[in-house]
Amino acid sequence: MSALGRVVRSGVGRRRVQTPVIGLATMMAVAASVLGGSLLVVSGAPFEDAFAERHGAHLSV
Repeated sequence: MSALGRVVRSGVGRRRVQTPVIGLATMMAVAASVLGGSLLVVSGAPFEDAFAERHGAHLSV
């Protein structure tokens, strides 16, 4: 085992409460960013459908 692995395991062993809390906070942040990205993509769908129906511009800036 490398020295870094031993340091990480000893740090996790000493901080039994902080480790799951940090893991939970990280998972919540990732879930929130994925949800935000999904909502951003879905919110543009009505405009894409309207442009496709009208055969509008193929490029918008």
